Amino acid sequence: MKRILHYFILLLTLLFVTTGCEVVRWKTEHDQSSLKKEGFSKHQMTLTEGGQLTYWEGGQGQPLLLLHGFGGTAAATWKAEMIQLSKKIPCYCARFTMVW
Repeated sequence: MKRILHYFILLLTLLFVTTGCEVVRWKTEHDQSSLKKEGFSKHQMTLTEGGQLTYWEGGQGQPLLLLHGFGGTAAATWKAEMIQLSKKIPCYCARFTMVW
């Protein structure tokens, strides 16, 4: 009985971990698709210090730079605001990642 319980807990843990990753991937793809439908384009810039900076661009006129906080991405944090603001002004939103 104890062994069956251990296998059951292991199965639930694996199911939770794999499902969680799928949800994050789906959310990322959904956010990016929504931004592309609204006319945003995704760009990458190579940094002289090394690495790359990924950012989204959309809208026309005087630009606005949106910065996300720790643990987020540009699309996930600012998607709704980017879509609304880009109707009046251009929005740039960078995705920051830390590399040690």
